[in-house]
Amino acid sequence: MTVQRFNHISVTKYNKVVVVEAVDKKYIRVSTQEVAHDPLFYSRIIYTFNKNFEVVAILAVDGFIKIHNKLEKEGKLKQTYNQAYLKSLKDSIKYWDGEKFVNTPTMNKKYNSAKQVVDLAH
Repeated sequence: MTVQRFNHISVTKYNKVVVVEAVDKKYIRVSTQEVAHDPLFYSRIIYTFNKNFEVVAILAVDGFIKIHNKLEKEGKLKQTYNQAYLKSLKDSIKYWDGEKFVNTPTMNKKYNSAKQVVDLAH
C-alpha cells in the first residue's frame, strides 16, 4: 500500500481536517479532529473517498466513540452512535462546486476551467 500524507495543524475551537492521504492512487483518506471535550481522548473521524469523491468508508476512532457515548448519556447529544449515525455523517457531507455547496460529489467548476487553460498552454 502506498500512502502520501499531508498534515495540517492549526488551533481552533471547531472541527478541522488534520490529515489528507492519497492511498494507492485509488483513494483519498481525510482525518478530521473533532472538538475535544475531554483532553484524554483522541477524537477523530476518518473519511475515505474514491477517485470520484464518493465516500466509501467512515471510521470513528475509539476516543470519538467514547466522547460521543459520554455526551449522549449526559443528554448533550440526541443521536446514538451506530450505523445510522455514520450514514447521517456521510449524507451531511457538502461539496463546493465553485459557486455553492451541493450534496453530491462534484468537481469544482473553477478548477475545471483553470485546468483547461493550463492544458491549452502546454
